[in-house]
Amino acid sequence: MSGLTETCGASFVSVPDVMSMVGTVGVPLPNIEVCLQSVPELGYDALSETARGEVCIRGKSVFVGYHKRDDLTEEVKLGGWFHTGRYQ
Repeated sequence: MSGLTETCGASFVSVPDVMSMVGTVGVPLPNIEVCLQSVPELGYDALSETARGEVCIRGKSVFVGYHKRDDLTEEVKLGGWFHTGRYQ
């Protein structure tokens, strides 16, 4: 499993012995929504033939915010989506 503490641990799961999942993080768990967002300043285009971008996650298991750090919460949670690459 792969995940962040902000997403309560697991967000994706890889099924053992499924060759198509080798080298991937697997599929999102049923309670998670995931999207890939373009990051033009890094040359990442989520809609290109080889999609690249920032993974954004939302769902009931995603954290509400950082304790007493509204400034950091606003930086990583935009429009209800947790932006996994917005770290300093």
